[in-house]
Amino acid sequence: MLNMYASKGLLFALAAVPVYLLLRWLYCRKRPRAGLRGELLRFLFVIFLVAILSMTIVPDWSFTQYEGEKLGIEVYLRRGPINLIPFRTIAMYLRGHALALMNLMGNTILFIPLGLLPPLIWKKWRRFGTMLPFSLMLPLFIEFVQHFIGRSSDIDDLILNALGILLGYALWLLCVRVARKRRAP
Repeated sequence: MLNMYASKGLLFALAAVPVYLLLRWLYCRKRPRAGLRGELLRFLFVIFLVAILSMTIVPDWSFTQYEGEKLGIEVYLRRGPINLIPFRTIAMYLRGHALALMNLMGNTILFIPLGLLPPLIWKKWRRFGTMLPFSLMLPLFIEFVQHFIGRSSDIDDLILNALGILLGYALWLLCVRVARKRRAP
């Protein structure tokens, strides 16, 4: 199951590369560019965001061809289960569920770049007051959409995803602090 979602994320990320490059080129024709470092960070952020969103909110689909019909795409939309009790799933995993560590770590680690990259790219994202709402709203959006595509919506996933984003932001803060100490006489 994990491999299916990772494959979907990689497929969408690769498909997004030429689209991003074309749109960025069109945007930058009349505006100043961000420099090589800035452009690379923007590219990484967008491609990573596309991969995450494709793994979490793109509905399951398949190519189908019924007898006498042309090849088509079938999209599976259904309502998924909801857990609104905080730490229920986390507690279940900690009691020894088979996929415990992979799920807990995956839901956290996967979102770290979304807390690290924005403050590296945009100055307004360097404030905690900007990162905190983002760290809650993006996972909330993902969990909301997942309910309508047949995936489970879980408050614990929201908690772990937000924690990942905030850990990425904390990592950025730590890097800034270390860089300032190295520059200080």
